[in-house]
Amino acid sequence: MRNRRMLSRLGLGLALLIVGSCGDPTPPKDVNLLLVSWDTLRADRLGAYGNADWDTSPSPRADALGAEGVLFETAYAPRGQTHPSLASMLTGLYPATTGLRENGFPLSPEYTTLFERLDAAGYQTGVFISNFVVQHPVDGWVARGADVAADGYGGSRGSFTHNDESRLQVEWDNRVERATKSYLDFVDKDKPFAVWTHFYDIHKPYNPPQGYIGRFGKTPELPDPIRAPGPNSAMALEQYLANITLGRSPEPSEQELKRIEGLYDGAIRATDDRLSRILDQLEEMGELENTYVVFTSDHGEELYDHNRYFYHGASIYDGVVRIPLIISGPELQRGLRVSGVVRNIDIAPTVLDLLGLPEAPEMEGATLAPVLRGEAAEPTVDHAIIEWQDLIYAVSDGKHKLILNRQHVFPRKSPYHSVPGAGFDIDCIEAYDLLADPLEQTNLLQGFELDQLEGGRGLPEEFQPLYFHLRDFLADPAHEGSMNVDNLDAQARKRLSALGYVGTGSTSAGRTDSMRGDPCIQR
Repeated sequence: MRNRRMLSRLGLGLALLIVGSCGDPTPPKDVNLLLVSWDTLRADRLGAYGNADWDTSPSPRADALGAEGVLFETAYAPRGQTHPSLASMLTGLYPATTGLRENGFPLSPEYTTLFERLDAAGYQTGVFISNFVVQHPVDGWVARGADVAADGYGGSRGSFTHNDESRLQVEWDNRVERATKSYLDFVDKDKPFAVWTHFYDIHKPYNPPQGYIGRFGKTPELPDPIRAPGPNSAMALEQYLANITLGRSPEPSEQELKRIEGLYDGAIRATDDRLSRILDQLEEMGELENTYVVFTSDHGEELYDHNRYFYHGASIYDGVVRIPLIISGPELQRGLRVSGVVRNIDIAPTVLDLLGLPEAPEMEGATLAPVLRGEAAEPTVDHAIIEWQDLIYAVSDGKHKLILNRQHVFPRKSPYHSVPGAGFDIDCIEAYDLLADPLEQTNLLQGFELDQLEGGRGLPEEFQPLYFHLRDFLADPAHEGSMNVDNLDAQARKRLSALGYVGTGSTSAGRTDSMRGDPCIQR
């Protein structure tokens, strides 16, 4: 019974979930998988994706990985929240399909995850993730299929105060890095393994480990909260950013915005070092050349692009939903950059294809393996759907983007949720030329009313195909539009509601997570 020994040999004081089975099958290919995801990583803050703000890149090892493998320039997450996005990555399904459309929601057992499939195929499987409780009745879906799983919380999310968070984010990632490296130390080298590691410290409040605080954008004239934050500065940093978003503080100077990005990038640099240490260990084991490495994130971050907002939960714009995706490994293209649209729901079918495992026809994603192997120039799907819960939708082909907010909903994620009448402004319909306007600053349909749609034919020609893609997506019975709250108990509903995550029903009426603006004019 494989990996039973790890419970005693890992000995790290972590929350470990051990699962085993007898009579394991033999994987068809003796090749390993390392899936690495960074929480809240916006693609364009990596050097390989264009960040040239500093003398040195904040992501040298991720950049090198892109140069060694295939870098997808236009990858999309389906939702700017961790749990829905990661569930889509693991299942190959949109949040609208699984019903997991918000943080803290369960993933129904009917949806099989990538690691369940790998475990059934005979792979040694390890899942190490900072910001879930792997044995929690709601969070535990994230570790399905893992022989060994560990979380950064040490098994208890409630064991810290809010002001501890920026200090503990570092420790959560430390735990996950130690667990990953220990697992690799004791893995059976006679069998292939599949490991997923998810780091968190890039997430708000942008307070990187002490050795990285002064790396980028620090000057003496900066306000106290961002000049030199300490390990217990979470509340001061969050209040500083919230005051800007809510209009309680003046608009920040260019120097302040540069420093905020510098703090964010400092955490990227720290997390890049963690990636480097794990890849170095694989190389020392003699396994790196025999391992498919998939590098990505769950979502990005606004960083002041819209509505003076820094975070992600309220946004559907590209800063939040455009993510990095780099894949390297044996017999794959090297140094290739692919411009066509890909989606995080393509990751699971791609891994199955690369490892020679049976395809899963129920997945909505499509394999990228032909592109990776040089058998095709572009992905087979030319657009991505983006959701904000069950209320707002967008569609992008990488060149143009269309947003439909038919109920004129204003999302009320933090810091909006604590202030009556405050919300993130998204118009009833918006459209952008992403090549000319990558930060989506100029709505090309300003003043356009929904009653002018005429079934999409009233739109400018370049946006009509996007509308038809979105119409077909919403008409699919699989995308029934409700959120999966059936398995939440009363306490969980109350907790999520207090955070502005959950309301009731598929409209904004009666929900705490959003409010309505003036009605859209529509037939």
